[in-house]
Amino acid sequence: MLMTIDRKVPTRLKIGDVVGVAEMIAPDEATARYPAGACCHEEWPADWYAVLTKPGRESGVDARLSDQGYRSFLPKRLVEIRVPGFQRKRETVMRPLYPRYVFAGVPTDILELGPVYNTRGVSTVLSDAGGAMRIRHEVMAELFDRADANGVVEITEVPADHLFAEGQVVHFRAKSPFNPFEGTIVRVDSNGMIKVHVDSPVRAWPVDVHYSDLLPPEPI
Repeated sequence: MLMTIDRKVPTRLKIGDVVGVAEMIAPDEATARYPAGACCHEEWPADWYAVLTKPGRESGVDARLSDQGYRSFLPKRLVEIRVPGFQRKRETVMRPLYPRYVFAGVPTDILELGPVYNTRGVSTVLSDAGGAMRIRHEVMAELFDRADANGVVEITEVPADHLFAEGQVVHFRAKSPFNPFEGTIVRVDSNGMIKVHVDSPVRAWPVDVHYSDLLPPEPI
């Protein structure tokens, strides 16, 4: 674990910022997880959390978290939309893979999660009875692997015989960043996106996911 000398490490650090040896040292240099002299390198260990933003604020929150020294990831998907004013003209645009969600990586032992809650545009951090819920590292690793250089994640086409319908109770797959919660389907879109109302021990919250994030539904 890192220790501070004389004064605390600044809380607003960016990837690549340099911290003097007098400000931060490791008690055991042989087993230190962090390179000497630099702070918040993107390869440093981080605990990941799902951050619920206010509607339409995903990009702004993503940028502000990065500016504060956190690792931030906003996965996207490609969506075909109609161009306003042109009935038959369509174009492909990027949209958040999980609307209203940004994933925050908190560098272990360097930055705290608290300031994330106060970041402009943030509604809350997903929590269970034990507090803010960490996303398993293997889940985030798979999400990163599926994303291209622009953060776009390829998703599968919607099968015509999928069984999801409003009112069903569903569980998130182990690979989903929203596992192990469960919820009730409130809307199913033709493009494969499903809105789920999740009741956690702390509060209820919405999540829009692709059908592939969910296990087969339970009977109503």
